[in-house]
Amino acid sequence: MKVSMFNEDKTFYLGMNDRVFKEIFLKEENKDLLSALLYTSLKMNFSKITLLNTERKSDNVLVRRKTLDVLLETDSGLIGIEVNSSNQKYIRARNFAFFSDMVSHHVGVGEVYDEVTQFLQLNFTSGIHKDLKECRVYKMQDEDQFLFVQNAFIYEVNIDRMIRFWYDENEEKIQEYKYIIMLGLPLEELEKLYSKTKDRLVKKYMEELERVNEDPRLREYMTKEQDEERFAIP
Repeated sequence: MKVSMFNEDKTFYLGMNDRVFKEIFLKEENKDLLSALLYTSLKMNFSKITLLNTERKSDNVLVRRKTLDVLLETDSGLIGIEVNSSNQKYIRARNFAFFSDMVSHHVGVGEVYDEVTQFLQLNFTSGIHKDLKECRVYKMQDEDQFLFVQNAFIYEVNIDRMIRFWYDENEEKIQEYKYIIMLGLPLEELEKLYSKTKDRLVKKYMEELERVNEDPRLREYMTKEQDEERFAIP
């Protein structure tokens, strides 16, 4: 598979770019890709996945308007997805603010505090090089592991660790995490991943990634915005 490098800077954007991620995984016809990614990350199946509005209004003109990367309503509750192409100091604080906003908006609409609805935030984060754990689950609990709330969790997926499994040729981990690993691989490595797994979803993602990179509208957006957090292979 060849990529048409018609753009001047010849930058090829990966799935860990938030704009590229949305362009691929939020398409209705790509819900199979989204479902596979969610299951791999959360070990949960969902029979219903609905995309919600990600822009949050603020009552205070001095408060920055929040725009979540992805917000989903499922049969198990709400899931916010944040794609972080770097691990700068503010990332976790910002993501927690988004998570709190998601919970407060749900309560504001329903005016009911319950512990049935699950609130999950799924963070795909690059730059956690020193952490050898592939995924951490954060809960609100005390030193005795007593949960303050029963239904709020933050999942942080270590993309660097996932990609390391690929380059270390860890076959077991590659099979387990292939749908996450593919987010951080350039096209030539994706072709190898498909050759190894013969997985139709890996192939579909690879074709979608190429399509998005050849979209002049995306390239124009990238040029104008100069996204500081983009994850790209020059």
